[in-house]
Amino acid sequence: MNNNQLKKNINIIISIIMCLTFLYLIASFIFHIDSPSSEGMSWLAIITSIIAMVYIISSTNHIYGHSLAFIVYLIFTQFGTCIAVYAFKLKTLNTNSYHVTGWINSASYPYAVQLGIIAVIVLSFSVVLSGKYFRAKPYIGGHAESQKAMLSWIGNLLLIICMYYIIYMILTGKFLINGNYIDFLLFSKSYIRSWSKILVLLQFGFAFVFAVGTQDEKKKMIFLYFVISVILLVTGNKGEVLYTLLAAFGVFCYKKNRLQIKIIVIGLCIVFIMIPTITTLRNTGVINSLGKISVSISDPLVEMGYQIRLSVFMIDGISNGSRSLLYGFSYYNPIVNIINRFIPMIPRISPPSQYDFFTTYDTMGFSQVAESYANYGVMGVVLFHIVIGVILAKFDNTNKNDPIMALNMCVLIVFIIMIRNAFNFVLGQILIAYILWMACMQLGAYTKIKHMKYKL
Repeated sequence: MNNNQLKKNINIIISIIMCLTFLYLIASFIFHIDSPSSEGMSWLAIITSIIAMVYIISSTNHIYGHSLAFIVYLIFTQFGTCIAVYAFKLKTLNTNSYHVTGWINSASYPYAVQLGIIAVIVLSFSVVLSGKYFRAKPYIGGHAESQKAMLSWIGNLLLIICMYYIIYMILTGKFLINGNYIDFLLFSKSYIRSWSKILVLLQFGFAFVFAVGTQDEKKKMIFLYFVISVILLVTGNKGEVLYTLLAAFGVFCYKKNRLQIKIIVIGLCIVFIMIPTITTLRNTGVINSLGKISVSISDPLVEMGYQIRLSVFMIDGISNGSRSLLYGFSYYNPIVNIINRFIPMIPRISPPSQYDFFTTYDTMGFSQVAESYANYGVMGVVLFHIVIGVILAKFDNTNKNDPIMALNMCVLIVFIIMIRNAFNFVLGQILIAYILWMACMQLGAYTKIKHMKYKL
């Protein structure tokens, strides 16, 4: 038996195992079959996550970097807590408050883990199966190089704008670089309209250059992004920096068609050293506590894995009758709101009382596993992750020289942020990314601009 046949047989076995697991979990959820203990379900989550990633890597003819970046973060946010608390018993949570950590003792907790496993399995199948129907096509636009040059120019310009904004805020005393995380939150709320736009420009500017820029253009971008990142990190911010870097990891793996050990090691250092250090020190101010490095395996897992509590809350609410299904409201309402901005005569829709993600769960973020469940139950989780899997598979079968790689990376960043947030911002940010990208494409086609060489 040759290697290809062996690989094919292994993939068939993995597919059968994942199918049987999926059917069992669906039946358990719908028909209320007794689920395993929280510890048993946690181990099932770990095993399924490993199998799903092996399945994606081994079933495709090249590295699906976009899909891997997304599913890795999905796994951490769904199973981080159960890995640390139940599987390896690295941490014990104080369960006095239901909304803080008491949810882990809820009867719905094992079912919440089940929803996460269902999401991972469905996403894996969707990526692999739909990927068989997508093939990278040569870019036939005729102005690819000038368009990529324009994207790089605009990308670096966006980063420069972000840099000047932050420096201005620091010099005017509005942004306290030596303050703590509470100081930053007060700043971001006071200037939420401008600050939210700056974060979007920062992420999309990085994506434009990283996806299609030359080495010289990337050097300038990395310098600008590094300086901005340091400022954000010392004020206690992590997500604003790390979401973009995770997307960069996915694009890098796809373009290079390999998983580099050094990149994985850097990622592990970020997760288990930088994240716990910033989390520990940001209440007193990171810049005031330099030198106090914190290393933890459990803390970052628990912090990211807290998002599963939203699934617990949704399951508890629907099962006890205090909450009813939204039937797609949180997904079509953003479309109505966008249309209303351009056509005011089309009124906005009054939200139902169950659409309380931003009041009842304020400061908790949210979760797409929980939100899709809140809309259509377990079938919502299945349908949502089928759609996301198809989109990611399309990204992972794009011509690597096509300027659309820049737009794909912008959307990937939005998708990664979406994993632990509500859906309401997603379509608006994708629309902004598309408008910026299309403007660059048109300008590049008409101006015939060339890539710039920088000396740093």
